[in-house]
Amino acid sequence: MTADPSPIARTQHLPSRIAAHMAARIQQGGLKPGDKLPTEAAMSRDFGVSRTVIREAIAQLRNEGMIETRQASGPS
Repeated sequence: MTADPSPIARTQHLPSRIAAHMAARIQQGGLKPGDKLPTEAAMSRDFGVSRTVIREAIAQLRNEGMIETRQASGPS
């Protein structure tokens, strides 16, 4: 992610905190419709959490209708 997200404090449900952080970026225009999210690995490193936590945060945002996920369409 381009913003410098400090590792998230582990006092609350991590996926919810990360989803809230990402939702704020979307609402503030940091991520626009059609923008690709960073990879799970990059977000995991940036936030200092496991990829599983990132997947849960993304699932939460998807369920709230904030993001749309698609299967990767990179080079084969």
